[in-house]
Amino acid sequence: MVDKPISMECEIEEKFLFEELRKAINQLSNVQKRRIKLYYFEDMTLEEIAKLENTTHQAISKTIHKAIEEIKKITKSSKFRLQK
Repeated sequence: MVDKPISMECEIEEKFLFEELRKAINQLSNVQKRRIKLYYFEDMTLEEIAKLENTTHQAISKTIHKAIEEIKKITKSSKFRLQK
């Protein structure tokens, strides 16, 4: 299968969404931000993060879940939206 070239519109939308996500993550608490980055961007498991931070798997899971909910809330309230 040959990859289709990305359209300019798709590329702009992708960059906007990445920036919106980056801004939302930066609004999280330091603990939430750190755990989100470890889990999603450094591909660590919940168990690995718990061991690193000397806490429980459940604590890591709850923090990440709450952080995702906060990111959803922040991005929904974003004033700028791309028109489709």
